Amino acid sequence: MRRLPLLASCAAVAALLAPAPVVAADAVPAAKRLPPMTYGFVTVPDVTAAKERFNATRSAGLFTDPALADLREMLGEKLEEGGEALRERLGITLDELLQVPTGEVTFAVVQTAPREVAVVGLLDYGDSEETVLKLIDQAEDALEENGLTSAEESFEGTPMIVWTAPEEEVDEFAEDFDAEADPPEPQQFAYFRKDTHLVVASDPAALEAILVRWDGTHDSTFADNEVFRYIADRTRTDDREPVLVWYADVIGSVRSAVLGSGQGGLPVQMALSYLPVLGLDEFKAIGGSMDLATEEYASVGKVVLYADRTDRALGVFKFPPARLTPPAWAGADASSYSAFNWDLAAAYDAVRTTYDSMVGPGEFDRAVAQRSETLPVDIKQDVVDSFTGRVEIVGYPVTNLAEALDGADSFDDDGDEAAQPPVQPVIFALGLSDARRVSELLDQALDASGGMLKSRDFRGTPIYEGSNPADGSAIAMAVSGESLLLTTDVARLEAALRGPADEPLAEAPAFAEALGKMPAEVSILSFSDQRGQAEVYYDLFRSGQLTGTVPDPSTAEAMNEIADALPPFDAIQKYLGVSASYFVPDEHGGLWVSFGLETDTE
Repeated sequence: MRRLPLLASCAAVAALLAPAPVVAADAVPAAKRLPPMTYGFVTVPDVTAAKERFNATRSAGLFTDPALADLREMLGEKLEEGGEALRERLGITLDELLQVPTGEVTFAVVQTAPREVAVVGLLDYGDSEETVLKLIDQAEDALEENGLTSAEESFEGTPMIVWTAPEEEVDEFAEDFDAEADPPEPQQFAYFRKDTHLVVASDPAALEAILVRWDGTHDSTFADNEVFRYIADRTRTDDREPVLVWYADVIGSVRSAVLGSGQGGLPVQMALSYLPVLGLDEFKAIGGSMDLATEEYASVGKVVLYADRTDRALGVFKFPPARLTPPAWAGADASSYSAFNWDLAAAYDAVRTTYDSMVGPGEFDRAVAQRSETLPVDIKQDVVDSFTGRVEIVGYPVTNLAEALDGADSFDDDGDEAAQPPVQPVIFALGLSDARRVSELLDQALDASGGMLKSRDFRGTPIYEGSNPADGSAIAMAVSGESLLLTTDVARLEAALRGPADEPLAEAPAFAEALGKMPAEVSILSFSDQRGQAEVYYDLFRSGQLTGTVPDPSTAEAMNEIADALPPFDAIQKYLGVSASYFVPDEHGGLWVSFGLETDTE
């Protein structure tokens, strides 16, 4: 009989029990039931609140808008077909399955013993006990068919069902067979039901750790973890519980998993020993939250990077706050804008310090000097010192998409596509501290290119043009003011060199609205308004042009069914908004905020 791996069986159980949750007013949060050494944590604290918040967003109208009735009817028929198959297999309806979670749903990775971790899942099923029991029966039947055996145990007065995988057969003639080694512990996972909760774990010890903390009064829980509390407080919006909370102690989990498994050998353990040298042991965790329908945002996600120190190797990622606004040549027709203010000098020093701490004092400068002797430039003085570290990226909509797609459905004699949809035009602007020196470097590159790089004058500014060896696409660059401009769209570069745009992006209502949600100075900024581009793709999809190149007939047919049910773009345009994000540093690392706005601006 074929045997499924134990973790695959656990995943099957989790997949059956995973829809979305709700929390009673006096419920004990999962974080108060988990042990303090929790390396990974994802929870939806209250699914009812999550549904209510989604219904408060403009996007909820997609489920009731009369203009989308044909699409909903078509999708509903597909769901009914799947629901009938579910009922025949499990004895429950799709609606019953979706109603299972009525409280918090949590997945976590916890430490059960030194160098041992377990995966746990907690689900509050509320009044859906009958449905959950049917799911458990189906899962247990599958486990028995795959050779696992069960036993009932009790801890703190709560029955636990422990499933054990059959012992693995040992090949005594294998080269790595060790007759004196202790036989491996059989793989187990277990579950219990208590107070309308189903709790599953890959190790019974994890369930015991949860049960001793069940009432939420234990004095040592994950909720008391100082770093987790900091991240949870820092990522809260509108002083309420978010829709989703997550946390990861990446270094701790890797160290525990590698050392606990005994795998990886000396090289891996040596790599782990370098963490303190690099300063990476100071990186404690990353975590965040997601929320909907807040006072300011349609949606908002926040991420915190937490470190005790941000120097040494982490100094490479130093981004000082600054006023980041689009350059004057960036027009309101741009669909995206990103900028970051990287402290290039600090990053160089951090690399030098880290390298010298591993190799020896002065070794980094010596290595750079030796390398520079083989090049026509000095790496430090001519390259690193010539750039400020400020980078801006301006993206524009694809204007010739339809024409490109007309050729993309034809093939050459070898069966390769004759044309591909074009890449979005983008201009990179790199801040310069020595524009004259960078111009000289471009002239040196021109002389050494052997004709692969050309130069021409455009309104008194040299434009350097070449082609990408990989696909033959154009590459162009020019020094303008205190920036080096690089792009694959020469026409866009020429427009930037002409001067300020008639309608600058910085003054566009949508961008101004997003910028108003940010601090005056940020380290990283990103803005995206893809509404114009979305209309092009949407209309092409409705026309069937995007499905013309799909090789699988059944997939193309399904796509065409959807396309036929879609209304004109005007009907869904109101559901599209803009998105933006920013990063601000602090003493522990920094906060990243990304948000969506339901804007009515053009």
